[in-house]
Amino acid sequence: MSMQRYIYRSMTATPFFPALRAQLAAQGRRTCQNLRQLDFPPLLLQLRQLLPPELLAGTREGSNSRQRIFTLRLTLQCFLWQMLKPRTSCREVLRAVQALFQVQGRDRVDEGTSAYVQARQRLPKERLEKALAHTALKADQRVGPQGQIQGRPVKVADCSTTQLPDTKMNQKRYPQPSSQKPGCGFPLIKFLVLFSLSSGAILRVALAHWKNHDLRLLHGLWDALEKGDILLGDRACGQYLTLAALPARGVDVVARMHGARRVDFRRAIKRLGRHEGLFQWNKGCQKSEILSSQQWSQVPDQITVRLLRFDAVIRRRKK
Repeated sequence: MSMQRYIYRSMTATPFFPALRAQLAAQGRRTCQNLRQLDFPPLLLQLRQLLPPELLAGTREGSNSRQRIFTLRLTLQCFLWQMLKPRTSCREVLRAVQALFQVQGRDRVDEGTSAYVQARQRLPKERLEKALAHTALKADQRVGPQGQIQGRPVKVADCSTTQLPDTKMNQKRYPQPSSQKPGCGFPLIKFLVLFSLSSGAILRVALAHWKNHDLRLLHGLWDALEKGDILLGDRACGQYLTLAALPARGVDVVARMHGARRVDFRRAIKRLGRHEGLFQWNKGCQKSEILSSQQWSQVPDQITVRLLRFDAVIRRRKK
């Protein structure tokens, strides 16, 4: 969950989209402040309105099938409350559950925190991902059409990195950069976040080794983009593969142009203004490592791209 907070802070502070910061950061600050002020019982009422009962229901067999005090729903609610209140220990969470059960006249809860800790470890990833998607949908419904372009949803993609706890498992899966001496650094994970421009809600997250290119992570989230969406991205999205493949799926792309390209507006196939025009890009001879040979053969040989140049003034805070 600390990763989620870092992701949110990183996405809303990006200098390449200054217009997004006022909208997304302000919404996130208000929402977090309101939620952090809630005690445990009021938070449960809020979560019941966001998460449908069947999403966190128990299973008939396997993990989360036994009748326990810390059910799947209660465990997630406790975990969210704990993360919303920094430096909240598992002991404090347990006391909140004990008080809740006492008020409701339910069975007494044991003093040990082991049951809660084990229940957190049993939280299924696929359920959490569905909960994330459902809450994002609810957030967009509450906000309405703001942030859309002619009724089309705008989804923003951005990438960053963060350090992880220095454990053997993390070092094996997300090793530290080779520039750091062994024992003097931390595992480094790279993540790409896809979030809604309307509400600022996180839609999907892709995690990978820090050496992976942004394009590879973005390709892993293509299925989260629906026909009619508009993808807003940085230079990593302004290359041939994304601009050719996503429009074929009904998704338009608005992005900064890749740094390797140079633009001469005198060579536009159609001038739309002094610094705006339509250009024809040709498919490269070398196959993309991200796609299979069959997928690469389906990428169009030529695409028409609309390019425009403008000055963006980035206002920075005074120290």
